[in-house]
Amino acid sequence: MHAETAIRPRNWVWIVPYLAVGVFALAMLALVWGLQKRETDLLNDALGRDVQWAERTMRLHMQGAQDYLVQLAREMAEGKLDRNAFLVRATQHLANTPEMASIVWVDSGQIIRWAAPFETTDWIAGERLAGAQPASFAHALVSGRPTYGEAYVNHRGAALLELYVPVQFGRTYMGTLVGVYTVEGMLRHLVPAWFGEKYSLAIVDAEGRALGTNTTVMPADDALGSDIGFDPPGNGLRLRAKAFRTDPGMARVVPLILIAGLTLLVVWSLWALRSHFRRRVKVEKERDRLFNLSLDMLCIAGLDGGFRRVNPAFGRVLGYAAEDITGKPLLDYVHPEDLAGAVDALRQLAAGRPASFEGRWRAADGSYRWLLWAINPVPEEKLLYAVAHDITGRREDEEQLKSAYAFRKAMGESLITGIRAIDMEGRIIFVNAAFCRMTGLAEQDLLGRRPPFPYWPPEEAGMLRRHLEQTLAGQVPQGGFEMRIMHRDGRRFDVQMYVSPLIDSGGRQVGWMASMNDITERKRMEAETLRQQERLEQTSRLITMGEMASSLAHELNQPLSAIANYCMGSVNRLRSGDYRREEILAAMEKASAQAERAGKIIRRTREFVKKSAPVRAPVALAEIVEEAIGFADIEARKAAVKLRVAVPADLPPVFADRIMIEQVVLNLVKNGIEAMQQTPPGERTLGLDARLGGDGMVEAAVSDRGCGLNDEQIERLFTPFFTTKPEGMGMGLNICRSIVEYHDGRLWVEPNPGGGSVFRFTLPAHAPLPAGSGAGGEGAEIEP
Repeated sequence: MHAETAIRPRNWVWIVPYLAVGVFALAMLALVWGLQKRETDLLNDALGRDVQWAERTMRLHMQGAQDYLVQLAREMAEGKLDRNAFLVRATQHLANTPEMASIVWVDSGQIIRWAAPFETTDWIAGERLAGAQPASFAHALVSGRPTYGEAYVNHRGAALLELYVPVQFGRTYMGTLVGVYTVEGMLRHLVPAWFGEKYSLAIVDAEGRALGTNTTVMPADDALGSDIGFDPPGNGLRLRAKAFRTDPGMARVVPLILIAGLTLLVVWSLWALRSHFRRRVKVEKERDRLFNLSLDMLCIAGLDGGFRRVNPAFGRVLGYAAEDITGKPLLDYVHPEDLAGAVDALRQLAAGRPASFEGRWRAADGSYRWLLWAINPVPEEKLLYAVAHDITGRREDEEQLKSAYAFRKAMGESLITGIRAIDMEGRIIFVNAAFCRMTGLAEQDLLGRRPPFPYWPPEEAGMLRRHLEQTLAGQVPQGGFEMRIMHRDGRRFDVQMYVSPLIDSGGRQVGWMASMNDITERKRMEAETLRQQERLEQTSRLITMGEMASSLAHELNQPLSAIANYCMGSVNRLRSGDYRREEILAAMEKASAQAERAGKIIRRTREFVKKSAPVRAPVALAEIVEEAIGFADIEARKAAVKLRVAVPADLPPVFADRIMIEQVVLNLVKNGIEAMQQTPPGERTLGLDARLGGDGMVEAAVSDRGCGLNDEQIERLFTPFFTTKPEGMGMGLNICRSIVEYHDGRLWVEPNPGGGSVFRFTLPAHAPLPAGSGAGGEGAEIEP
């Protein structure tokens, strides 16, 4: 209700000016209309008077011409005029009356006798009257008075009017004199020139057709006009006059246009002012609403810094009520350390320049809040308009961010692992200090660089580019890349690089993060370890052969003794001369066989102990086992151990180094023989089995019937320098496991269900098992 009552008075305030303007406009329009109406009436009155004057003037001239024709007719009736005299007098009269075109005498028989001027061709002597002429002729004779005929248009298009004057002598009608007027001539010569300048005068017939006019200039359609009867000559003829407009038409319209235009302009200005006022009120209301609802602190202050008005946000942020802070200077709430900056800002505002600054402001509870002020001065109002943002949380976050950044930077500086980040196009976007130290390049030398990178050795550029392309394609191997890079001084070194996606805070991948470790020393140690391992393996083989030296000597002694006996017997038979060729040949063949046997033993021993680089190739496991059994057979016979070999002939070859795997088999067989020293002789059996596993690996097993191993021994069995033998070194099984793992296989031990242990190892098969083959096969037993 209050809003409605407040709006209504304001509406009436605006309606009154509209009504006043409307009344004023109507009054002005009425005044102009009245003036124009009065002027029009005056013009109409003047036009009527002038037309009547023109009609009288024309009638007087025509009456004078009629009187002359009557006098001429009287003289003709009295016989005073002959043809020549008629032509002379008629021609003279026509010269003085230009509105009349011809004077003609028509006899009582309606036949033209005389016509003046002589040269006229419209009236030819001897012709009879035609059209409406006979009726007019008869009317003049009957009435005995001059009679005007009906106006008509001749064959030349000229409008003519004829006056018939009867010629009679006593009661005898001799004919008529016809005075022929041209309508154009009547209008041009019977009316003075000033009349033609003001009016367009026309003679119209009974049907309203104009027969002639005094001017070729046509008046406007809406011009003032007046019609009066023209009698004589009568016959429905009228004079029609139209006034030429002496003032331009715009002169009558301009006042109306000006009044209407000014009225509309005033109304529009009032409407615009009202709209502006409404918008201003609406804006002020919205400003007040925003002022009160704003989460930011808004205030108006004087140039002296005193608060004039504050919004409720001051109470929410600082805890002050509006009435508590209004009128007080803002400097009273500034932290002492920030007071100088606030004073400088006020000086800048006093000079008419906007200012913004940060500072701590005291709250109602005594604490201080960080506020960011933006203040604009309005010198003409001597006011300051200010907005303040509470940035306490932001400042705390900034401090935490600075601490976190400093901590992260310190962590990054202390890392010994090089970190490098690239974007999705391969451009370097981050490197840490360790990466710069490793490459010898400064951070600015690396950031923004695209491949090839300055730390790529030229000889490795192709491979490194392929690694980078794999990374950008997302095909990063799980184990990372092992590569060789270059220091700024040209020194090359090996690194291991691990790559992972770089994800931003929105969960989108923006690049790749790589960590790089220098593995040059590790690779050197690995190479040295490998060399030591090779020397250890070589030593192990020599020790093995040393341990078997007596057995090998005994084995070689047999063929050598046989060779000596065969040779001595053959020599003795040859010396005695009592021999047969077949006996000597048989003895030599036996000696040759024993020599081949001895050579085979020596060749096998030489190949086993000689040092050579590992060469992996497809090799039949049965051949390796056969070679190893060849060495172990002597020891087995000495120890009364029966060897049982079950290696299928159709087993796929293994991809391995022949000598290294032979060393593994020999070591396991030798250990098995030694493990059965306390086993009764009848139970000393050593088995060698092999089969194809389901995972494409060939599995070999060496089983013995010895004393077996407990759990602790099994757990430590492959540890270097651990042994269960009184005189063992504890390196054999460790070397065997290293050899098997080098071949991508596995070596382990498990208890033998019949007593003793089973050592199993796997090797990768080089070719799949042919169809129809089994994992088992016929075994062979070797008796001691």
